[in-house]
Formats: sequence, C-alpha cells, structure tokens
Amino acid sequence: MNHTVAIIQARMNSTRLPGKILLNLGDKTVLDHVHARVCLSDHVDRIVIAITDSAEDDPLHQHCLDKGYEVFRGSEYDVLGRFYHCAIEYKATRVVRITADCPLIDASLIDELLELQCSDDLDYASNTIPPSYPDGLDVEVFLFPELERAFIEATSNYDREHVTPFIKNKLSIKKANLQNQVDYSHLRWTIDEMSDYLFLKSLFRLNLKGHENWISILSLFINNEEK
Repeated sequence: MNHTVAIIQARMNSTRLPGKILLNLGDKTVLDHVHARVCLSDHVDRIVIAITDSAEDDPLHQHCLDKGYEVFRGSEYDVLGRFYHCAIEYKATRVVRITADCPLIDASLIDELLELQCSDDLDYASNTIPPSYPDGLDVEVFLFPELERAFIEATSNYDREHVTPFIKNKLSIKKANLQNQVDYSHLRWTIDEMSDYLFLKSLFRLNLKGHENWISILSLFINNEEK
C-alpha cells in the first residue's frame, strides 16, 4: 500500500527574485496557491513543505506554521538529502516532487502521473522528459527506494542540488513520461523573474477561483490574448 507524500521544495533566497514564494497573487501567496492546488489531488496522502535550515528561511517557516502546513527543514545545498530525510520523517513510500514557484500546479496532472506510475509499476514518472505542458506544471513521481539509492550513491554537486537527475538518468530504472498531444512548453506559468510574476498577477486578475484545471486556465489565457 502506497503512502504518497507530496514534497513541495521551497526557499526564500531565490537568486533572480528573492522571497518570490511569499509574494501575493490575488488573495493568497504563491506558496499558498501551490499548497491549496496540491490539496485537490485524490491520491496524495500528505503534503510537506521542505525548506532550508538557513536563517533566511525563518520567515517562511513561520508562514508555514501560521497556515498549519506540515514543514520540514533540511540542508540548503544538499536538496537531495533534504528530500530523503523528509521522506523518512513522513514515512513516504512514494514521493511527488513539486516546486513552490508554480502557483498553477494541477492536481489532475499529479493524479494522472500517480495512476501511470501505479498501473505500469514504474520507478519514476514525470511530464518533463520531454516537457509538453506549460512551464510551471512540472511534476515528478518516484518510489522511495530510488530516492534512497540516489541519496546513498549520488556524489556530484549537480545531482545533490537538483534531487532527481541521478534517479531519472539511471538506465536500470523503469520510467515513463506523460505527454500532452499539443506542445505548450513554450508557455511560462512559473515564477523565476519579476516579469513572470507580473504576468501571473495579470492572469489572476481574470477572476481565477483557484481550483481550475490547466486546460481551463489555458482557455482563459488564450481568450484574453485574443482580445
């Protein structure tokens, strides 16, 4: 029986836009949107915000506590280690990796990937190899034994900082990609820079309720672009 834990990777000291995940979009912060949308998943058992143990993340930690979110603190640079220890703490048998700068993350895509992983008995599944959904809808699913193997065996700084390259690049694992029929990967629905934030602010002004799936948001976006 799977115990599926969604781990939302978060930090305050983004190079391009510091503090971006606590910026407001409508009536919620970016992080609050991410958490609320992951909560809509039918197959995620637990949601944890995995932040760094740096003092810079103390305000983020307090925000999570104030909101009643489950939060785990770990290494700032060994993000793979942070995920591994978080998965241990919350007894995950299956991990969903989400990043906190994706306020339009779609629970239906999370569930599709979890169902794909389960039905095909996969070690790893994502919608990013190659990407075909808007940037900001990235989801990765992997089994705990693969995370543990990566934690033990991965040695490069790149593999430790980015969590999943060691897992998905192993030839021995069974993996699959969720591919959309139309490639929308050129669309940016994530927040890396101020221009991304301003775009999403304008999108949220179009009366997003917070529970729309990505196809509804795409329609809204296209209709607005045509005006």
